[in-house]
Amino acid sequence: GTYRLVLNASSNDALGSTLGDGFVYDGQAPIHLADWNQPGYDINANDQKGGFWRLTLSGVEQAGTVPEPATWALLLPALLGLGLSSRRKR
Repeated sequence: GTYRLVLNASSNDALGSTLGDGFVYDGQAPIHLADWNQPGYDINANDQKGGFWRLTLSGVEQAGTVPEPATWALLLPALLGLGLSSRRKR
């Protein structure tokens, strides 16, 4: 499936209960990080910016457990095959 990860520093809230409904700021030009004027430190530019973040990942369900193969169901045909092949060699 397709998922959307939203990382923002504003109240870019969902417009509905699903990701397909969109968000408040959909379609607007992104705000440059330097314009946020939040306390933080950018080691590359030696200036203050972007210290408070919100990360929202929604609409994603936990993956179900993957069943292990039935060992005996796989082992039994293999043992029968080995038994038949060794019997034919005699």
